[in-house]
Amino acid sequence: MGNGSERMKISYIILAHQHPKILVRLVAALTQAGHTVALHYDKKSDDEGFAALRESFTGNESVRFARRVNVKWGEWSICKATLNCIDEIEAAGWNPDYVYYCSGADYPIRSSDDLVAFLERNDGKEFIEGVPTDKQSWVKGGPEQERYQYRFFTNWRDRHELSKRLLKVQQFLGLKRKFVLGLEPHMGSQWWVLTWKTLQKVMELARRRDVQRFFSTTLIPDELFFQTLVCNLVPSSRIVARPLTLYQFTDYMVPIIFCADRVEYLVRQPFFMARKLSPHRLEMYDELDKVWLGHSRTLAFANDQAAKISGEYEENRQRFRDGAPGVPVYGKPVQKWYEDLGRLDESFFAVMGLSTVELKIAFLILSCSKKIVCHGQIFHPHCIEFAHLGDEFAGYTRNAVRLRNTSAPNFVANLVRASPDKTTGFLLRSGQGWHVPEIIFDRPNPRALLLRGDPLIAFAESLYHSDPALHDRIDWNLIDTMPPSVLVRKWNEFWPEFQNRLGRLDHLVSQGIEKKRDHNWNWLTEVDLDISKPSRLHSQNVLRLRSDLAGWSGMTLARWRDWMVPAGKNLGVHLTSLVPAETWREITTTLGGLEAGRKMLIGALGAGGVQISPDYDPPDAEEPNLAGIRSLKAF
Repeated sequence: MGNGSERMKISYIILAHQHPKILVRLVAALTQAGHTVALHYDKKSDDEGFAALRESFTGNESVRFARRVNVKWGEWSICKATLNCIDEIEAAGWNPDYVYYCSGADYPIRSSDDLVAFLERNDGKEFIEGVPTDKQSWVKGGPEQERYQYRFFTNWRDRHELSKRLLKVQQFLGLKRKFVLGLEPHMGSQWWVLTWKTLQKVMELARRRDVQRFFSTTLIPDELFFQTLVCNLVPSSRIVARPLTLYQFTDYMVPIIFCADRVEYLVRQPFFMARKLSPHRLEMYDELDKVWLGHSRTLAFANDQAAKISGEYEENRQRFRDGAPGVPVYGKPVQKWYEDLGRLDESFFAVMGLSTVELKIAFLILSCSKKIVCHGQIFHPHCIEFAHLGDEFAGYTRNAVRLRNTSAPNFVANLVRASPDKTTGFLLRSGQGWHVPEIIFDRPNPRALLLRGDPLIAFAESLYHSDPALHDRIDWNLIDTMPPSVLVRKWNEFWPEFQNRLGRLDHLVSQGIEKKRDHNWNWLTEVDLDISKPSRLHSQNVLRLRSDLAGWSGMTLARWRDWMVPAGKNLGVHLTSLVPAETWREITTTLGGLEAGRKMLIGALGAGGVQISPDYDPPDAEEPNLAGIRSLKAF
């Protein structure tokens, strides 16, 4: 940093609720440039992520953590979290010249020296958007003046119909209220850059109970509170009604997410930060760090052009309003609920089945290939099972279940894009994945390996755990401790559900065959581990691998390997590497345990009156029936 940074002190306020590792990177970049940071991490976000954040900056006097609030969209809690950050700046005694307000989804797109020099040239200016709502409209849809004229006690988005009814009741009863302190209301963007002197005056009013009570029942106060107070406290000649942070919306009024391919565009814009950067492509942050620290030069812009929408901005909006090939357009799903996954051109696959232990065998074999990134149960209800059982991948941590659940299709698309040089796959146990299975059987690029499993194995697994993870083991001892009558009752409850799940899979396959019939490649591979039932579906686009072994009897890794080689070819990869010895031992041990446990279960069910034959007559004890596939490469 040059002399400018020594003269001009800047504190950042950051409101965040996810991606703690990206937050660490953002805060580290800001403090490395000599600035201070007050950070608020949403109280409802995971404590583990917050603990990691605090640990990352232990002893760093340039970072303060504000008292956490449970932040909800459109409510006073957003302003309260911001005020808590201002309290931390005051308590730290930083006494900055300016405070830059941003979120954890923002990142610098200009150098720190450029920002400092700009603020020095404009010292005393307040950069905040504030439109007097009694003179001009700022809201493009929905309530505007009603936001503060009436009281909002319920969340407008979460309880929309109730909120509208309560608003109409107040209007009918004539309960319109006057603005607190007789202030002139102003609205504008949430994001601002303000002088510390002005914020101190704002805080004097913000601490008044009547002010807090009034704004706490307004709708979306983060677009009203600071805007109103600043515009009533500061002469209009000192206010620049243009935020210094770049944000863009699609034609569908949803914020654009900037991905790695937009870095060059971002650094050409006359702004200092950009909002809504994808957390899943770290190379973008590498490039922006160079810009922020002055190691990569950017084009200068005139002082009066700062924070103005450029011609390139509008040109890009028009060019990408329907999306570049394979690039997401947030706010405009391609079809139904497909979101980002519907725009994905890359091939990927899912291994689908009815028991985790059977899926695990396929997972272990597929994981041996260097050309595949095979994740585990990415939609397990309690965790995300990444490839090689890693703790994080593509910006997600293993425990980021809530973040994953915000959009299952976008989550899958982010995983696929994170490994551009490999084929991505994952496990889908029956009942997992929300509507992702429907997308897989509808879109042209996904492939599927369907394991029609042994119902006895699935039943035994259900006795042990309703949602088993890959590291879980079936406790066969439960069978010995369970009375035969109880075991039979559970079997009778399980069997119809198992049949229903098979029926749902059949339905998806039938739909997929119809929709993908024009493709001249085998997009679906079915491995049927139970040969007691006849083939259910036949199609030239379905490769069927039928078990030649009698109900797991004598099943070995070699047989699984024989199935997986052609299955891998259908998935778009060649499984030609050798299975490591430790993987061989794990699979062999698992198969041996399943065979022994299966026999135990058949005996226990027989004692309760359910007769299941332990053996079937295999068509060929030497060679699997590969539906026309005769030549196999050595695995």
